[in-house]
Amino acid sequence: MHLAMDLEGADGPVIALSGEVDMLVADQLRSAGETAIAHAEAKSSQRLVIDLGEVTFLDSTGIGALVAISNAAGAAGVALVLRAVSPRISKLLAITGLDGVFATED
Repeated sequence: MHLAMDLEGADGPVIALSGEVDMLVADQLRSAGETAIAHAEAKSSQRLVIDLGEVTFLDSTGIGALVAISNAAGAAGVALVLRAVSPRISKLLAITGLDGVFATED
């Protein structure tokens, strides 16, 4: 996985992911989420975007990291938005029942 973070995005922080999001990188993703949420709170941003457009694989630990970030963001009053969700990941979210939990955008 490659992770790029733009803390100064126009609508709030953006975390862009590429490659495989699995157990080897789930902690790194959680940590980036914590940093982005703290920054969003400090800047009074109302949202955090995680761009999944270049993600080729997402396993249960990656989903767990996204859920943890979503919970932390919600507790901080920051909305989490998943951007550029591929049909494959969209199907995975639907199968797990998380399609109603995550807000998405193109």
